[in-house]
Amino acid sequence: MNSPSPYKSDVPPLGLGVASVVLGVISTLLFFLPILAIPIGGVGLILALVGCSLGVTTGRASLRWSAVGLVVSGLAVTINMAIAYAPSGFQHVPPAPPSAAVPGVPYAPPPARQWH
Repeated sequence: MNSPSPYKSDVPPLGLGVASVVLGVISTLLFFLPILAIPIGGVGLILALVGCSLGVTTGRASLRWSAVGLVVSGLAVTINMAIAYAPSGFQHVPPAPPSAAVPGVPYAPPPARQWH
């Protein structure tokens, strides 16, 4: 008895591509926590690469979702790496303490406070 399967066998598996897109978006949203976002984006990147390679070799997997996942996860990893390894900020070190006189500039006292 050959009963037809309720699932179509010619439908391409989209799981890898969709998972990579979802992980890439989650990784992008977690940009403020690079310690979590970089591994999540890396897993999404790996899933997208596996989905693309399956799509090219077997022709069964959909390349659209895998390609979008590759782009989104790649951008997420790039953004998170840039944020993680960016300098902490501009630290201006004044050349002299504020009370020291600056050579070549005459001293001008601050204006007097007027009380109302």
